[in-house]
Amino acid sequence: MDSYRIYNQANSLIRQYKTTDPLEIAESMGIIVHDVPELTDLLGMYSYKWKKRMILMNPNINEVLYRMVLGHEIGHDQLHRALADGEGLREFELFDMNDMVEYEANAFNAHLLIDKDEMDALFRDGYDLAAAAKMLKVNINLLLIKIQEMNKLGMNLKLPYSPDARFFRHTTEEVNTMKLFHRKKESLPIPEPFTVADIRTEASTCTGERTIGFYDRGAHRLRYAELVRSEKDIRVFYEKYGAMLDDSTLQRLMQE
Repeated sequence: MDSYRIYNQANSLIRQYKTTDPLEIAESMGIIVHDVPELTDLLGMYSYKWKKRMILMNPNINEVLYRMVLGHEIGHDQLHRALADGEGLREFELFDMNDMVEYEANAFNAHLLIDKDEMDALFRDGYDLAAAAKMLKVNINLLLIKIQEMNKLGMNLKLPYSPDARFFRHTTEEVNTMKLFHRKKESLPIPEPFTVADIRTEASTCTGERTIGFYDRGAHRLRYAELVRSEKDIRVFYEKYGAMLDDSTLQRLMQE
């Protein structure tokens, strides 16, 4: 696998079409994108026949997954067009790490959808992997592939674990809920020099999204920040660091 070639091809499309939107890129390249509700057993499919390039998409999947599947199919168009002649390349799952063709399409997709500078900024601000993936609107496995591929290009980014080959099967339940990992974890030590009293929440003035983390008084920002979608996320954050949470503190954090 030529990581440099895949990186350059993805970024060449971004520069040429001045967008990372896979639908805009596909249409600009003359690829026909067609939603097929009957594709209940497939995420998507790339076909190259009679010199016509076509991507068939399952419109029943959620927006984040739709974007990733489409970017993945564009990867096949750029890297594996000859392999799609005839029956085409069908996606029952995205993260098959044992198939080099599928991994190459994922690597291309990671470079297409994930901006390195934006990714770096989120990690500098203390976002963990799951929260960063949420902000970038991608699955955590695609973010892991991005980190893995950037390391092959000479970067030195921390890869906490490998992309999960079992993720994103084609069942409706898994597609819609986008469940990640359910391993029970031991409590983490509170990062120095912080204490439980430093836990705060903040709401973004741009997006309105709320995050929780340890407030750095010197830098005037949150460290080790994670997204807050509900009270449950605050409880999970406290449990993660083995801290006790009472109802009054919970209500205060929801209102900050």
